Amino acid sequence: MRKSYPSYGIRNEERRNFMQVRNAKYDGQLDLLDCRATMLGLDVYAIGSDRTFAELKRRCVDCSFQEDCALDLRLDPNDPVWQTYCPNAATLEGLAEGLWVVRR
Repeated sequence: MRKSYPSYGIRNEERRNFMQVRNAKYDGQLDLLDCRATMLGLDVYAIGSDRTFAELKRRCVDCSFQEDCALDLRLDPNDPVWQTYCPNAATLEGLAEGLWVVRR
């Protein structure tokens, strides 16, 4: 049996459009995380811990500095200023340092 959810006066088409916008925004936020990680030589999707990856995603999605992050990535992705506002800075740097040690 298919579960029915209340419509609250929203048509199915409007609901689908909303979800597409919502998912596009979520994907855009994760693009920032992916770009930032790539600049550090990391592949966030290859992180061994699901818990760590989930926490990185949560912090990125909830971050109030997304516009700053996007601008910094466009202007100078190597500028360390991002470390002053990014809630994932310590985790990403720790993962990058661990990767550097492993590769040596």
